[in-house]
Amino acid sequence: MFKKVLKELLIFLGLFVVLLIVSAAILPGMIGEKASQIVLLVGSVLILIRPFKKFFKYVIKSSKERQERYRAANAEKLETWKKEAEAEKAQRKILKEKKEKEAANQTLIKKDLPKYWESRFNQWKIDNPTLWEDYKAALRLNLNLEESELAGFNYEQDFKHGLDFFCRALLEEFKGNFLNRNLDAWYLKAVGLMERVNKYSKGAFQELEDLIREEQAAHVYRSQSFWDGLRLVAPVLKENPGIKQTETYKKLKGRMDKDDVGFVLYYAAMKGLVKREKSGRTYTLSMVDEDYVQPELESIEDRDFSHLYKYMG
Repeated sequence: MFKKVLKELLIFLGLFVVLLIVSAAILPGMIGEKASQIVLLVGSVLILIRPFKKFFKYVIKSSKERQERYRAANAEKLETWKKEAEAEKAQRKILKEKKEKEAANQTLIKKDLPKYWESRFNQWKIDNPTLWEDYKAALRLNLNLEESELAGFNYEQDFKHGLDFFCRALLEEFKGNFLNRNLDAWYLKAVGLMERVNKYSKGAFQELEDLIREEQAAHVYRSQSFWDGLRLVAPVLKENPGIKQTETYKKLKGRMDKDDVGFVLYYAAMKGLVKREKSGRTYTLSMVDEDYVQPELESIEDRDFSHLYKYMG
């Protein structure tokens, strides 16, 4: 750029000097003083046109280049803004879908699921009008209770309380409170009550009992304590295939409570990690999957309730 300016300046000065010499030394004798001055003036203007023309071309070119750079920069910014806007829109859509899903799940657990099973129960009561008398007779027969002692038993309450404990546990898990200590107790109560209901209704609500048991097992497998317990139990079973469950209590004494050992073995067998066969008053045990890998524990975001959608109103 500097070289170009210097070149134009030298050309301008050279032409101007030549014009000055010609108009001062040669032209006055030929055309007169005034005419030579006019020639000098016109020549000076013509000589000045060249650098100004070059200058204006440079200015226009620079302006165009700046405009192009500005448009390119703006186009890049615009593209970035579009991408950011699209990403934000997609994120809002995900959040909206998540909120809708959460609202649907909450409605399912609080309203639809209990409503569905209560409706089933009420219909079954209509279809079985002697239910309460049969229930009292069954309790008396199985528990050897007198008529006066039956006052505390209520078939309908057993069903409603079992369903309530189940929905309460599901709701806690929906909220992400997987570590709530009441969850185990609620699932156990729900299973116990529904088991009793099915015992005297000849399995009329076995579907619900199975569902509760499945959710209870899923809850256990989401618990780190189960996998920690299995890490202690598994080596004992690997080293002693066919060991009796009563023997595992002795081998793990001081490291695990008897109830915790039984709990881990029961659910490990349900998951197919342990083979557990009845043997007299105890069980024979062996590892099925010796190379099991603990799955990544489910988070509140991963908790899936879609298998319950069939109960939606």
